[in-house]
Amino acid sequence: MELINLPLNMSLKAGVFFPEFGLLNRYHTHALPQFNRPQVCVNYFGLDGFNGIGLALNFLLPKLLFSDASTLDLSLVNGNGNNSFMSDSPGNMLYVGHLKNYYDLSEASYLEYTISAIGGKNNDLKEDFSWIGSFGIHYKWQPPSKSKYKSSDWRAELYYGSRETPLGIERSKGFYALFHNKVSARFWYGGRVGYSELPYDAGQYIWDYALNIDFWQSEFVFFRLQYQYNNRDIFNIMNVPVIYPSDHAVLLQVSWAMGPHKHEAY
Repeated sequence: MELINLPLNMSLKAGVFFPEFGLLNRYHTHALPQFNRPQVCVNYFGLDGFNGIGLALNFLLPKLLFSDASTLDLSLVNGNGNNSFMSDSPGNMLYVGHLKNYYDLSEASYLEYTISAIGGKNNDLKEDFSWIGSFGIHYKWQPPSKSKYKSSDWRAELYYGSRETPLGIERSKGFYALFHNKVSARFWYGGRVGYSELPYDAGQYIWDYALNIDFWQSEFVFFRLQYQYNNRDIFNIMNVPVIYPSDHAVLLQVSWAMGPHKHEAY
């Protein structure tokens, strides 16, 4: 449920949703520019991203730092089942903040950056907390007269995590950079590179690389062919000794929508 046009330039959202965090978390998996989420997002939040039952407030702010628009999102979400916030307590809530500044560069392009933070308990037995922050930049070019045939989308995001443990504080980091370009009415191509340390052990890490080609049969159906390489140095998962090898993969994705209109990219 979402209520808009409330006092103080505010909107209110309640239910099960993907909170505003970083550049990609709010997107459902089928709407991502590649088949899956960057590995840094997976390591911190799991394969499906960070979502849950909660409440969110969105404020349209006065324009900050010469921007054309500024927004602030504040969310309170139940964090069960999250890679970084492992508490099973029904009352475990995560606190999320997300600031976005948007700039029109020309009639055909814009730039925006985001600053996000999330915090909450990671352990039911002790008062151990985790904090994760991110800084992201997004550039898009889409000429109005040729938007059906050409566009270019570039994103990059840096993550930093801090996790309290009985042995002290474990700090981790990661990043990704990706592009997704339209070259005709039906064809796109894209790529991604990323690096991520495990949030509970920064000595273990993974590099991930992806290249993809998309064919849109219509605005309701697309096919994606993706090559992916994961270069891992992982030998212990949550205190369970196991060698997690590197791998190559070729993926075929088919996505279609049914009904009076396709599902929006949120």
